[in-house]
Amino acid sequence: MLKTYNTRAGDGTVTYGEFVHGWMTLTSQTQAFADALFHMADLNDDKVVDQKDYDMIYTKFDLNRM
Repeated sequence: MLKTYNTRAGDGTVTYGEFVHGWMTLTSQTQAFADALFHMADLNDDKVVDQKDYDMIYTKFDLNRM
């Protein structure tokens, strides 16, 4: 996701605007749905989705053991 939605080359973060635009373009779903997904993904509420959020997601769901 970081590479797909990140339009600021190489900064390693996905902003709200980048996420919503990318999600709506790829899925044709509503902005409200994209908004909800962004806030679910931004686990530390720092207004961007980045590796810190992924680390927390992987820890929470322990995906590396599946």
